[in-house]
Amino acid sequence: MKRVMLFCFVILLAACATAPTLTPVPSPVGESPTPAATWTPVPPTGTATVTPMPKLTREDLKSMSGADKLKMAPQAESAPEDVVSSFAAGESAKDIKWSGKSLTFWDRVVAYEGTTRSGEKVTLYYDLESGQWAKQYADFDEVSKIPADEVADVMVVNDENGAHLVRNKLQYDYDWISQPQVMIEGKMVFRDEKGYPKAIWDTNAKKWLRPEETDIPWTREKWEKALSQYSWVGDDGIKRDGSNFFKDSQGYRKILTSKSEIEDLPAGSQVQIYNPSGEITFWTSQEEAAKRFNEGAIVVLYFRSISPKKLSQKAF
Repeated sequence: MKRVMLFCFVILLAACATAPTLTPVPSPVGESPTPAATWTPVPPTGTATVTPMPKLTREDLKSMSGADKLKMAPQAESAPEDVVSSFAAGESAKDIKWSGKSLTFWDRVVAYEGTTRSGEKVTLYYDLESGQWAKQYADFDEVSKIPADEVADVMVVNDENGAHLVRNKLQYDYDWISQPQVMIEGKMVFRDEKGYPKAIWDTNAKKWLRPEETDIPWTREKWEKALSQYSWVGDDGIKRDGSNFFKDSQGYRKILTSKSEIEDLPAGSQVQIYNPSGEITFWTSQEEAAKRFNEGAIVVLYFRSISPKKLSQKAF
């Protein structure tokens, strides 16, 4: 009963926010405590001045304003050569014209926008939580060559859906909701800002795994198994079984099966997204829904709403 009340409570809270995200998954394995903020000097290059590199805990970041985080971040010109060259071959950080920096990835990563001498736009990333710059990898094959002693906490991984900034840290800085795990049975999961797993480091086998080589992504089969444990009563008073959750229901629910079908929906359509992260997203734009569909999410169109207070647990 306690689980049921928590699940309902989370849904009701989410209904009050913009595009909320729910995670009906077990509580995450806790990360080991992070020591208080420390500063690690950047290895000098030639006669360059050594720049302090901040490494902040999640508690530090929660207490800091956005302006303070940006002030704490190093200058783009201090980015290591191998990091810069992974974004712009043949360029150095000092040759790039930097136009400013901003916060991204739950305000824990600093993004630096710049233009190379040839006019190419580049963005570098510095992770405040780990004190590391993100190096870019062209594809998973490049990631798979990273040695065990060089596994970083943050990187940019490219795939058929574009470039993804990924980290091996918990996403949210609040504890009232379950969230995608970082460590799952000895596997370190690198997720993008949506929580989608993009690369996995097996700490036991000392090798990289694609997400699809594991059972970590929430596939349709995994969602169906989890949702089959629930039943609910819709606003029409009809009780429905969760085992049929991803089946079309005339005048009630439709499973969208193409990007164009999503993009052609009327403005304001009520959709829910069942993400590979194990999270459910409510009330988002058609454009965002189409992007997530391309990355493996299940998008469901509802013609009638389900009242969260009428959701009940059938078995767990």
